[in-house]
Amino acid sequence: MRVGFIGLGNMGGPMASHIIAAGHEVTVHDLRQKAAQIQLEHGAKWANSPKAIAAASEVTFTSLPGPTEVEAVALGEEGILRGSYPNSVYIDLSTSSPTLIREIHAAYQEQNVHVLDAPVSGGAGGGQGRPQAGQAEPRPPRWQSWSAVTPPSMSESSRSSTRLAIRCPMSAGLAAA
Repeated sequence: MRVGFIGLGNMGGPMASHIIAAGHEVTVHDLRQKAAQIQLEHGAKWANSPKAIAAASEVTFTSLPGPTEVEAVALGEEGILRGSYPNSVYIDLSTSSPTLIREIHAAYQEQNVHVLDAPVSGGAGGGQGRPQAGQAEPRPPRWQSWSAVTPPSMSESSRSSTRLAIRCPMSAGLAAA
């Protein structure tokens, strides 16, 4: 499978490496090309923009710091939408805003591009591949290398809403401790 990965920081870098190790053809991009050094050494190709990533990929992942970065990469002039083609897939692993993911979904739907909001948790350790609570097993053979499966019954924005609903009380508990 041709996979694009944008955002190779503490979470995205290890996830992209797992996809490479699983034998997929991976193209990467980050604001800092140096962040892609490990993936490039292991066979990934470099693209100069999110648009170029999407044009080269069946599935494009983003793992970005927040909604501002997600919006720029997903909807910007050199963004994923500009390079996507019908029936390709965009999966956002970032913690984003439910409102933004609804906006992204609507824009991509107009071009027949599939969107999955799949925010990950576990911090940098989660990106390293440590098991997370709630992971679905077994995975369909084509998706064996992905670290989690998101329930298909959830709407495009409910995943971010669910994650926020879980994390807010957790954060409040930690702050009170």
